[in-house]
Amino acid sequence: MVEFPQSVPKLTEASTNLYELIKARNLVVYPDADIRLSISRAVAIETSRGWRIAKEKQAHKIDVVVALAQAALGATQRGQHPDPVFVKYFQMKAAEARVKEGWSVEAAAGAVNLPVDALREWMKPRANSMIDRYKQALSRYRQNLTRV
Repeated sequence: MVEFPQSVPKLTEASTNLYELIKARNLVVYPDADIRLSISRAVAIETSRGWRIAKEKQAHKIDVVVALAQAALGATQRGQHPDPVFVKYFQMKAAEARVKEGWSVEAAAGAVNLPVDALREWMKPRANSMIDRYKQALSRYRQNLTRV
């Protein structure tokens, strides 16, 4: 985790970077209704310093868009060396979203390069929250690291 000061220059840099990534079609995210809603409520305002993310209305929540901009800036600046646990988590979420859209489990797993059995295990009904599922995946990953 890296500290990200929420100063005007840093937020403008992150916003401009996100705008450029979207404009160039260099950003891929998994389909999520909440993210889609937040993005639809955010607007890009051009300033003399660059682009800035703002709300269409004060009541709207766009925190996830600002977080996306910060994460995209970090990835752009530091290169693509993602934590394998995060990669696996987002692959699972992307495949899960495809299954919910009507894809077969096999097709969804193949689309994001996952083993079919791993996706089936992931999608088993659980009482656990998404955070608990992430913690379990992280724990399994750490156990596998210690075995090697």
